[in-house]
Amino acid sequence: MNRKTGPPAIDIENVDDAEEAKDAFSLLVIGYFEKFEGEAYEAFKKAAQTVDDEVSFAQVSSPDVAAVFDLKDYGIVLFKDTGDEFTHFKGEMSTDAIKTFVLTEALPLVNEFSDETAKHIFSAPVSYQVRNEYRIEATKLQYVSSILIVVLLKINGGHITR
Repeated sequence: MNRKTGPPAIDIENVDDAEEAKDAFSLLVIGYFEKFEGEAYEAFKKAAQTVDDEVSFAQVSSPDVAAVFDLKDYGIVLFKDTGDEFTHFKGEMSTDAIKTFVLTEALPLVNEFSDETAKHIFSAPVSYQVRNEYRIEATKLQYVSSILIVVLLKINGGHITR
């Protein structure tokens, strides 16, 4: 709810703040812009305003700060704290393309299906989702669980061809 009323992205102005941000957020989308203006920046800002609050957004304009987030050129990267993972955005700088990138890349490839994860799984613009239920019987105990495997097909822009 904070982004809906406050700024859509936090400003990170120095390397120390960048390192702190990496520790503070589990999912962080960083936009590196020469100036905080123009079509690309406006698309980034609008995407930041509309994506779920569990994904945080930051903006940088310093090359030294951008380097902390593996950004050498102007653009956008998604940082996941699981193994200090960076995923670079390579699409068109439009609000819809940025939102799709964030919602798709923020989701782990394999998820346990639960009440907590269902919202994220079904709101993600993922082409194919497979639900597999299995049962494990050990002596008199029966364990039932559901696993949702998310498969991202990046063949032909997400389309399967024969």
